[in-house]
Amino acid sequence: MNFSNNRKAVILVIDIGTTFLKIALFDTKADPIKDFQFKFPHTLIIDKDGKNEFDPEILSNLIEKNIDKILLNSERKYEIIAVAVDSMASTFIGLDKNRKPLTNVFTYADTRSKSQMEMIKREIDLEEVYNRTGCPIHTAYIPSKIRWINSVFPNLYKNIEYWCDFSTYLYYRWFSNQDVPSSYSIASWSGLFNRYKFEWDEELLRHIGVNKNKLPKLEPFSSYVVRLSDNYSKRWTILKDIPFFLPVGDGAAVHIGSGCTTQNRISLSIGTTGAMRVLLENFNKKIPKGLWAYNLGKENTLLGGSFSEGGNVLMWLKNNLSLPNQNKIEEYLQNVSYNNHGLNVLPFIAGERSLGWSFDGSFLISGMGLSTSKFDIYQACLEAISYRFGIVADKLLPSLDDNSEIFASGGAIQSSEYWLQLMTDVLQIPINISNISEDTCRGTSILALKSLGIWDSWNDVPVNIVKKYFPDSSKSSLLREGMERQKDLYEKLF
Repeated sequence: MNFSNNRKAVILVIDIGTTFLKIALFDTKADPIKDFQFKFPHTLIIDKDGKNEFDPEILSNLIEKNIDKILLNSERKYEIIAVAVDSMASTFIGLDKNRKPLTNVFTYADTRSKSQMEMIKREIDLEEVYNRTGCPIHTAYIPSKIRWINSVFPNLYKNIEYWCDFSTYLYYRWFSNQDVPSSYSIASWSGLFNRYKFEWDEELLRHIGVNKNKLPKLEPFSSYVVRLSDNYSKRWTILKDIPFFLPVGDGAAVHIGSGCTTQNRISLSIGTTGAMRVLLENFNKKIPKGLWAYNLGKENTLLGGSFSEGGNVLMWLKNNLSLPNQNKIEEYLQNVSYNNHGLNVLPFIAGERSLGWSFDGSFLISGMGLSTSKFDIYQACLEAISYRFGIVADKLLPSLDDNSEIFASGGAIQSSEYWLQLMTDVLQIPINISNISEDTCRGTSILALKSLGIWDSWNDVPVNIVKKYFPDSSKSSLLREGMERQKDLYEKLF
């Protein structure tokens, strides 16, 4: 690929997160361009009935205005050679015959289709569908949402000609409603993707009453779209003929961006919520119960678990228990023993995903007495969240090499030395902290660079480890005891 001699070649990255949007430039080493990293919040529409959605017009305009901003300020110095997009997954929107929105965008956190989910679970062979699609039947995925829209809004449902995720809708918008495909990555987060055939799961589609012609075609993320519509070609002249690579799920992007591109590197992220995953080659085995399997391409599968709990639990505690600042909390925790508070916690403050995917899961603290302090509760919650990761690790590790190591990311865990060591001791696997910032956007840029042929592999630039945590084997049995008590409590209740 030929670049300008006077301008630096860069990738324009669009990262559509659950609560934040980032528009950024990254160079051909997947390093961020300092003055071109724009981050801003966007608004979700949330209600107590389980609603969790956003207005596609508002978010599209927000994205487009910030692309305008980047293009206005970068053209003289930088040459944009491709656009790469990652998106929260899964999202879901219904469109009319002209591919214009008829619904808002439903996010994975929308739970209004609970009764339809339960109905589908009674009607199908759950284990067979789970193995084919890589996803449990749950409101986080698409099948129950389609049933719900049909049940609650039948007249609207009849007028829906196309279903897609939000990132594919953006491409419809920008490319004059071309028949834009979705990537295997985006599709595999839907719960409707057959991971063996690399196509929509026709058996499940028939069961929920959807014709696959209403869904996008499917191609690898390395496929791209060119030739913006007339309106957008005039608006974004320098982008009109460059490749827009098919969007990928943000979980795939953050995994690649954190340096976890081999089968012995596990990514562990805890921000508001949490996830743990590993990238496997040619994985076509039965999925360990409670985990999910999302395809990145035909050769690579992300196997892992996701958690509704994480930094949100700690934020709730800080807001409601009058806890001191983080430094004071860390100072206290460094001087206490693990699992010595007498508490047993189920940390499902936002419901449960991995491993049980239970709708009845809630935040529960057992064993409190007059001597229980707010610091005891905080420590017990850190341990409880870590135990959930430990249970997922027990299911992941049999698929991995013996020399596995973990790369941790996310503001919640990286802000706590104590939690990093606790997690290391629970998992009994070394945990690395790298020098990588903006790992989601970085991963998205790496996928584009590899697709362009600029990178031969995902490992063209090594990851520098700035700190490493080693497990203390003497703490293992004490923490395992706490994990088993949590399992017992869970099994009694669910």
